[in-house]
Amino acid sequence: PRSTLFPYTTLFRSVNVQKRRRYRVRRMTRELPTEREMSPGRRLYMLLTVIAAAGVFAGAYTYSGGEINAGGGFVSAFVTSLCSVGIYVLLFFFGGLSAVGQPMGYILCFFKGLGTGYLAAYAACAMKSGDVCAALNILPFEAVSMVTVILGARENIRMSSYISGRSFGASGEASDEGSLRLYLAKFALILLTGIAAAAMRGLMAAVL
Repeated sequence: PRSTLFPYTTLFRSVNVQKRRRYRVRRMTRELPTEREMSPGRRLYMLLTVIAAAGVFAGAYTYSGGEINAGGGFVSAFVTSLCSVGIYVLLFFFGGLSAVGQPMGYILCFFKGLGTGYLAAYAACAMKSGDVCAALNILPFEAVSMVTVILGARENIRMSSYISGRSFGASGEASDEGSLRLYLAKFALILLTGIAAAAMRGLMAAVL
C-alpha cells in the first residue's frame, strides 16, 4: 500500500545522491609574441647605414698612406668640422623640400662614407705607429658626424617622398603645415647634434 511505502519514499527523496562530475583540464597554450614588423623609418635608416658602410669600406681601401693634418686649435678644428658636417645638413634640408631630392640622400651618404673610411684608415695606421692622439682626434667626430648625416639623409628622403606624393595627387593624413613643422624640428635637432660633434672635435684638438 502507498501508506506503508511513504516513509521509504520520503527517505530516498531526502538523500541527494550526486554523481561525480568529470572536469576536463583544457590545455592552455600561449602564443609566442610575433616579431614586430620594422617601421619604414627604421628600414630606411638601416638601408642608409648599409650604404654608408659600403662607402667606408671603399674609402678605407683607397687610402694609400698619406698624411692628414688633424691638428690645430679649438677654433680652427671647430669651424672646419662644423663646415664639413653643416654642408651635408644644409644639402639634405633643401633637398628634402624638393620632390626630386630623394637620390641626394643615398648619394651623399655614400660620399660621406668615403671620407670617413679614408680618415678611419689613416687613424688605424696612426694607432699602429703609436700615435693614439691622432686617432682620438678623428674617430669620435667621424662616428657622430656619420650618424648625423644618416639621420639627415633619412629625413631628406622621407620629406621629399611626401612632397612628391602630394604633388602627384596622393592623399595623406598629416597636413602640410604639421609635416613641415616636424621636418623643421627634426633638422634643428640634427643641426644641434652636428654642432655638438664639432665642439667635441675642437676640444679634442685643443687637449690632444
